[in-house]
Amino acid sequence: MDHVERLAAFRTEATVFEKAVRRAFDLDEPVPAVPACPGWTVTDLVTHLGGVHRYLAYVLRERLAAPPDPAGLALPEVPDDPDALTDWFAQGARELAELFHELGPDTELWTWSVEQTSGFWLRMQLIELAVHRWDAESATGTPGRLAPDVAADAVTQTIEVMAPARRGWRQAPPGAGERYRFRRTDGPETWTVVLSGDRVLLETVPTGPADVEAAGSACDLALFLWGRLPATALRVTGDADLLPHWFTLVPPGLTTRAGGPGPGSSPDEGPRAGKLARPRTMAACPSSAATAPPHPPARTSTSWPWTRGTGRAISGPGCCPRPTAAARVSSSATTCSADAAPR
Repeated sequence: MDHVERLAAFRTEATVFEKAVRRAFDLDEPVPAVPACPGWTVTDLVTHLGGVHRYLAYVLRERLAAPPDPAGLALPEVPDDPDALTDWFAQGARELAELFHELGPDTELWTWSVEQTSGFWLRMQLIELAVHRWDAESATGTPGRLAPDVAADAVTQTIEVMAPARRGWRQAPPGAGERYRFRRTDGPETWTVVLSGDRVLLETVPTGPADVEAAGSACDLALFLWGRLPATALRVTGDADLLPHWFTLVPPGLTTRAGGPGPGSSPDEGPRAGKLARPRTMAACPSSAATAPPHPPARTSTSWPWTRGTGRAISGPGCCPRPTAAARVSSSATTCSADAAPR
């Protein structure tokens, strides 16, 4: 996908996310829970994503060459009213999209990755928004599938960018030469990944047999790698017991790392709304690992959530709880192979 295609998809996903959120808020109390993020409601999901968008808008607008100083950031009061909160999200998504349009793909600025461009942030944010749209729809019924091109890009990005980063952030055990193959059944792509020592090696053209192969649509593969679907949603051949080991070698979230600035999915030091709450340990959703810098400054806590006086975190390295095995299994009732488009 190029920058123009990603930007169009980002705007589409933002619109569908907004619709899913309004459906959830139109239901009777209580606000629906988000199955993929235990302990979170749709309100938390909207607040999280809206905060991330505003954080990144600041990075893009200022063309920052280094992580922003959280002391200089301020987030306007997050609305309590569900309709106003949804409008607040939609406004932030529109403003971020306009900045992506204005800067194009090649503007140099700070990211947590080796790639220091505005295009990196659009790719990261499109993938996160698509997954969180799936999360929001899951809260009220059957979620629509991820668009095939977005899902395939998410698989590639997860392996090429996220896997090495997550291994470093979480000090994952060294690979022993495990060969994983992810085969797309609705397209030609095959991803063969070898984990050797500290290295994550991607073979786009298979050069030998794999220890385990997981086959499914691009959407099913992407959601599995993001912790939304269990291995049972895929067609697994070879050493099936090795597939869950992927998440040991490529940890899905941040629960023990000291916090440092780094937005993308869950910025460690997001915009402030109200007072800074006392640091507290929080569970992590797989998306959380999409944000942290590779070399965070030392801190004494695993997260520094910014709140708006209610104790609800809008950002932090563990602001989206990691799905439990039970949550992943319950989500597997609907895979992307079903004829379900975003609503």
